[in-house]
Amino acid sequence: GAGGRDYTLNNGSPFTFAEYGNGIISLEEVDVILLSNFTNALALPYFTELSTFKGKVFATEPTAFIAKQLMRELVLHEEEVGRGGRSGIYGGAVGRGNNLHTSPFGAMRDGLYTMTDVESACAKITIVSYQQVIEIESRTKIIPSSSGFSLGSANWTVQMGNAKLCMVGDTVLSNRFYAMPTTRLDNGEEYTKRKTGHPSEVCFTAMQNPTHLVVCAPSLHPHLVPGDMVARLSDNICATIESGGSAIIPTPPAGIVFDLMEHLIEYIDTVGLPKVPIIFLSPVAHELFEYIN
Repeated sequence: GAGGRDYTLNNGSPFTFAEYGNGIISLEEVDVILLSNFTNALALPYFTELSTFKGKVFATEPTAFIAKQLMRELVLHEEEVGRGGRSGIYGGAVGRGNNLHTSPFGAMRDGLYTMTDVESACAKITIVSYQQVIEIESRTKIIPSSSGFSLGSANWTVQMGNAKLCMVGDTVLSNRFYAMPTTRLDNGEEYTKRKTGHPSEVCFTAMQNPTHLVVCAPSLHPHLVPGDMVARLSDNICATIESGGSAIIPTPPAGIVFDLMEHLIEYIDTVGLPKVPIIFLSPVAHELFEYIN
């Protein structure tokens, strides 16, 4: 939003942007929620179950599945905290029917949603595929395209007549290549490059020649190369193991962790370290790894 005001991009544009939560718009006016990736979905039950939103929700199948597991994990953690004699992560129960009008996430201060809310919210998601044309009424078309960020992640194209709005969220422009030591030669160590295979490559086919472009979540560190960062992490982990230590990696239970686990297993084996147990701590770990395998 622009200081809490709604604004149009140019004269005659069918697109208007407004900051939510200050009375500019009501959830009853929202027709569609587009989930770009699993990181954008944790608040979904507040909209579909605990507000007056009656529109449609669109996401790819991987995004819907992973998002559901992360919401389940959040609820399970809340229940675990509650069993410990504390009031839980967010406190008491959420008031039903809250329009979330004055504060979009105000309900989170009163309590977390329930597992029933998660099931119901996820059941309302309409599954779509990359490059599928979704028609909303007769004059609006929506097309998801791979953003290369994670399994099922998408950028969205919205077409209304001659106007074309492209929304670019979390996006990885280059393939993820991680350096893997292969053989040690007389003239030094040789590295090969290996591409991880979990996220689909970014695709801009449906996003050519937009009349409007909205860029969300720009990188705060565009100069950092993921492959180089993972190589340094791998070296540090191996050095820690060689010195008799253990490594703890705080990470969400989805996303790059899939690539990271696969890479570390191969990396540790390649450098000749003994078998090292890798423990993944999450109440939904089994469901997630079963899904990607």
